[in-house]
Amino acid sequence: MLTLPLNATAALAPTIPAMAFNWTGDTAGESSMMSDTRFHALRSGVLSSPVSSFSFWSGSLPSHPGFSSMKSVTRLSIPLRPAQRSHSWTVGEAVLEFNKRIIDATAPHCIAFKPNLAFYECLGVDGMAILDKTVDYIRSNHSEQFIIADAKRGDIGNTARMYAKSLFETFDFDAVTLSPYMGSETVTPFLEYSGRYAIVVALSSNPSSVDFQTAEKGGKPLYQVVMEKMMEISTPENMMFVVGATKADKLKEIRQFCPDNFFLVPGVGAQGGSAEEVIANGSNSQGGLLINSSRGVLYASSGEDFAEAAAAVAARTAVI
Repeated sequence: MLTLPLNATAALAPTIPAMAFNWTGDTAGESSMMSDTRFHALRSGVLSSPVSSFSFWSGSLPSHPGFSSMKSVTRLSIPLRPAQRSHSWTVGEAVLEFNKRIIDATAPHCIAFKPNLAFYECLGVDGMAILDKTVDYIRSNHSEQFIIADAKRGDIGNTARMYAKSLFETFDFDAVTLSPYMGSETVTPFLEYSGRYAIVVALSSNPSSVDFQTAEKGGKPLYQVVMEKMMEISTPENMMFVVGATKADKLKEIRQFCPDNFFLVPGVGAQGGSAEEVIANGSNSQGGLLINSSRGVLYASSGEDFAEAAAAVAARTAVI
């Protein structure tokens, strides 16, 4: 599966007239109905791995209509981030139109989208409205897609509970990335939602991850201690882990103590990770991988053909 962050670019400005975008009403009932199918697809072995927002498939396909045409192909999940404002657009108009075009162009080649919340939050109230409309657009037009909030929340008590309520109820995400540094209390409120996933950061792809994540505790690397604790309080039906593609050499040993959970794998493409190595080292009997690919797809072109170029790159990546 491919996951793409959506960043609206200045190239959009001269080609798209300013316009207002209207939103449909509440789709909570429909989305909750569809989420069971999407999660069944994840657990039934259909999704094998996303590339920097791509996911690969293995095994039999699920019955969901969005997957009916898939035959042993790679799918993508696409992280979405708003882009810079162009001189002839309002922020909301440019970002939302960019998101829509990227979503429509790449949805046939991916299984999930992953909006990066920081890029919306920095725009204030307008940014959160864009995020809400982007999620609603995916739900309304590409209902088979799995939607991940790249939020990396990490607090305790009522704060964690309100984060869970915000992301799963208000915004209707299927999954959310979490930072477990404050302990299991940061995660448990998210596990109370049936059919939703907590995706806990274990071993990330950034260079300074070694500052803490690989430090030893009781003879084990800290990321292993974290993962084993998270597995104690959860099941593979509500827990995934972030394991970076640039740590592909660690994936095989991680699979030894974590055989059943899905891994969200960033770092393929621009960060230098290899999708082939990730699949070889990190797959399980069900596939078990959501490989994330972002910049290589989002910024395939800075011209008027940006959506078509993104689709072409997504299609090529999806058949790795």
